[in-house]
Amino acid sequence: MVKGIQQSGLPGPEARWSTLGDTIHKDVMTHGFASERNTFVRSYGSTELDASLLLIPRVGFLPHDHPRVSSRSANDVGLLSEEWDPKAGRQLGNTPQAFSHFPLIHCAPQLQHGRSRHSNTPLPGPKARTGTGSMAP
Repeated sequence: MVKGIQQSGLPGPEARWSTLGDTIHKDVMTHGFASERNTFVRSYGSTELDASLLLIPRVGFLPHDHPRVSSRSANDVGLLSEEWDPKAGRQLGNTPQAFSHFPLIHCAPQLQHGRSRHSNTPLPGPKARTGTGSMAP
């Protein structure tokens, strides 16, 4: 909200909101971080995580390279994002991203069963069931 006032020039209680934002930020940094787990938590007193924690750098609460953000990878559950930044060596964009997960999931059974196909090979069609006169299961 403060940035909105600053960037748009619209009227608003910039000083009051800025002070309130600083107070909230300090409170979250003090009570919303579990040092023993080295991560922010879902709520004060909790040890549980929440997906909203992935937004901490994105909303500007802390920069992505802050020790409390970079010490716990936002992607420690193995999700893929939609882009990779080769200069920074990190994922960018939305996480998780279906277009990057579908091929990964698709290849898992092939690897498990020891068979592979080229990606440009069509998937086999459904097999006809004998005696039913129908392709429906």
